[in-house]
Order: sequence, then C-alpha cells, then structure tokens
Amino acid sequence: MLSNLKISPHDLIGCSFYGYHIEVLVEHNDVTGIFVSQKQGEYYIIKLALAQDAIPLIEHEERIIQNINHWGVVSFISRIDINGFPALVLHRYTRGVLAQYIGLLSIEEISNIFSRLCEVCDFLREHDIFHRDIKPDNIALDNGGVPVLIDFGMSCCTGKQEEYFTGTLDYAAPEVLKGEKVTYDSELYSIASVVYALIHGIPPSKDHALRTSHGLSVQEDAKLNRMLNLEPSSRREKKRQVNLRQSLKKEKVKQSTNLYIFMCIVLIFLLWFSITLLLPM
Repeated sequence: MLSNLKISPHDLIGCSFYGYHIEVLVEHNDVTGIFVSQKQGEYYIIKLALAQDAIPLIEHEERIIQNINHWGVVSFISRIDINGFPALVLHRYTRGVLAQYIGLLSIEEISNIFSRLCEVCDFLREHDIFHRDIKPDNIALDNGGVPVLIDFGMSCCTGKQEEYFTGTLDYAAPEVLKGEKVTYDSELYSIASVVYALIHGIPPSKDHALRTSHGLSVQEDAKLNRMLNLEPSSRREKKRQVNLRQSLKKEKVKQSTNLYIFMCIVLIFLLWFSITLLLPM
C-alpha cells in the first residue's frame, strides 16, 4: 500500500534510499521527477513516480528497457521503491542531451549522430518497439559522442498503441499529428527532424518548403531529404537501391581482397628473388 498519495520532489533532496543518495532535482512535472543520485562514488539518474497516475508509466518503461542491452538505448540499472512509489535507476550520461547542442556540433559529429540514430531505430524495429517521442530532449550523448535514446515512457510494442496522440509537435511525423499510429516510417521522420534541427537550428516546417542542402555528404543529404518526405511510404530507401548499394559494397570488398592477394604474391616473389641473390653460386 502506498504511504502517500503524492510525493513532493523537493522533500527528497538529501535523502538516501537503498544506498542511493539523492543530490539534485533535475526536473519534474505533476507526475514524475528526475534526480541525480550518488552511490559509492558513482552517479546515477533516478526517475520516480510522484503520483499514483504515474505508476503505470514507470512500470511500463521498466518493462520496455529492462531487458535491452544496446549502446543506443538508456541503460537500466535497477528498480527501487521510494516512499511506496516505483523509481527507475538509470545510467547517467554526463554530456547531457542533444537539445543543448543545437547549432553547436560539427558536420562530422552530426553525420555520426544521424547514422547512429538510424541504427538504433532499426534495432528497436527488430524488437517491435516504437519510441514515439524522438526529439533532442530525449537523446543523450555518451562520452564518445554516441547518441542514446532515453525516456521510453511513451514507447510501445508493435500492435499495442493507444488511439491518442503521443510525441512532440515539432518532431512528430505529419501523419501522426493527423491521428494515425506511429510506424517505423514515422520514427524515421522524427530522426530526420532532429538532424535537421541540429544543422539548421530549428526543426523542419510541415507547411513550408524545407532546405534541401544540409552540408552532409551527397548520399546523406539525399537520405535526410527522403526521410523528411511528407508521404510515409517514400521515406525508406528503395529495395532496388539497397540491393545496388550492397552489390557495390561486395564488389569493392572483392576488389580489395584481390589486390591484397596480388600484393602478397609480389612480396613473396621479391623475397624469394632476394634470397636467391644472396645464396652462394
């Protein structure tokens, strides 16, 4: 049974629970609070339900992330109870979130983030998970500059979506704003919107023409423009293009292998020739 119907987040500062000493209140709303805690010299994030209404959200997020082990998904440490309310102990990413870096990253850094976010999206798709609120505030950076998705409170498994809107207006796909359910193509749009904002300083408009030159490579510019298409079915790379790209990659590997073999043969011949010159007649 809950000891209180609601928790005041400010009252928890300086308290310890299960060895976790709560030091800083990062942010809070009416139902959840985010804290920095310290245990045995290591720092963690604690995400706590502050009211009964938030308990299902916290428990849902726990179910989604507790068995995921991937560099692009927030690391789940454990679950604890604070005054009868559930709390998630999560890895703390000291570089903060992407929202702090809009307009400040190099093209090389943004290119890496773009590629990595697409990888994470593909990983989640393979596990039938949609994040449903991809935005700069929900993407942390690890010490190596690798993006990590956080806040899976609105996430869902395939086929288990509610009928109401979830997400953030500036980064949600246009079809989601119209009431349609989130799909893999919707997640691609959100990722592209984040990357667009990192480059141009603002998220893309759904009502006005967008910039089509982003300073990335030709292929990445084309990919970003494709993922920002208002038509969901046009955001993925065509299967024919994928097959062609894979064929070219295999051919390049084959050519590199053949060149390596040829060079080895030449070196062996030169070595043999050198040895024969040194042998007494």
